[in-house]
Amino acid sequence: MRSKETIRSVGTVLAAVALTAGLTGTAVAAPADAPCTWQVTPVAGPPGIPASEFTVTGSNAQGGYSGYRRANVDDAEFFRWVNGFAVRQPAAPGVTGAQPVDENNGGTVVLRGKDAQGERVLLTHSPADGYRVLPLPAGAKLQESAAVNDGGDVVAAIWQNGKDFVLLWRAGASTPEVITPPGTGVPILVDIDEDGTVLLSGGRSNVHVWRAGVFTAMPGSTDAMARSLNNGRVVGLRFNGQNPITAWQWELSTGVVSQPLRGGAANGINRLNLIGGQLDNLDGPPAVWRGTRLLAELPLPPGATGGRVNVVGDDGVVHGKASTQPSIPVRWHCS
Repeated sequence: MRSKETIRSVGTVLAAVALTAGLTGTAVAAPADAPCTWQVTPVAGPPGIPASEFTVTGSNAQGGYSGYRRANVDDAEFFRWVNGFAVRQPAAPGVTGAQPVDENNGGTVVLRGKDAQGERVLLTHSPADGYRVLPLPAGAKLQESAAVNDGGDVVAAIWQNGKDFVLLWRAGASTPEVITPPGTGVPILVDIDEDGTVLLSGGRSNVHVWRAGVFTAMPGSTDAMARSLNNGRVVGLRFNGQNPITAWQWELSTGVVSQPLRGGAANGINRLNLIGGQLDNLDGPPAVWRGTRLLAELPLPPGATGGRVNVVGDDGVVHGKASTQPSIPVRWHCS
């Protein structure tokens, strides 16, 4: 359910809509923001390994976070940061290149890797239980996107018999539920919320949310991309021709779609409506909002020419990359 690395898909832009009765949950209200100063800290790997080889993909909202090291294009190594130190995790038996995709607040990480035949596999890892491979239906091909919520429900996008589907493994279940996306586009899974609501976006079809067997489409005719879902709120960006690119937020309980002030791209959102993204356009400076209210342009480390937000944790810590030569992972916090 946390914000993940960029999901490269294009859906359909939203307008404020009246939702069906199935989407009536009330989101937790955001707190008033006390005065604080945002600070940036580079994320380090183990001694002797360049920080530029690391990417953070998830946070457990308790000061820990997870990600991977990629020293070349063919492999990835799974890391957790514990008390600020990078700890390489044991390899998954029979799986190579296990790359984290998402992490929940309990520390469960969902990863994708390859088996001995070179086929993609999906698995989870928790410090207490180790690895668990989630079985795919016969003939299914795992796609890029997957997510896990705090209850342990996992969702993933697959390709089977020329069509796209989404698989939902309820916590502890070995057999997944199959979700068949509506429409003729290419819906790509983006996220899953705590109540089991699944967000789909992509393929120039409508952005959809699914819950308990019911799809709700967000109608519109302008291209949009959903990036994250948390606590009944969806964020993303819309393409208005060539320029400008603008951020948006969709409140599921009311159907209202709003635009964060000077929002160019909304890449992630946490439970308390802290949004992280880019200011003014897709490649603008990194910034944070509380709903539509701009809180701050995020600082950069010395020598950086820009930055990008990837993850917004429920602890208020924001993760991303700073554009140095080469780019390095960083974390932002306000104190």
